[in-house]
Amino acid sequence: QKRSQDGHIMVTPKQVSETLNVPSSTIRRWALRFEDVLSKQVGKKRVYTLEDVDIFRKIRDYSKQGR
Repeated sequence: QKRSQDGHIMVTPKQVSETLNVPSSTIRRWALRFEDVLSKQVGKKRVYTLEDVDIFRKIRDYSKQGR
């Protein structure tokens, strides 16, 4: 696992996809739609914090409920 400069664990979009059992394309779409509540991208490759994974989990759960 990668860590940011401030010590946060960082995960790749693929890891988010596998963790939440959601296609990578869906993660990318949600990342664009909800970019204002996700951590800011640093550098060229997008990585997410564990807090971001929790946000994606909520988005997934709300989507399943039709919200």
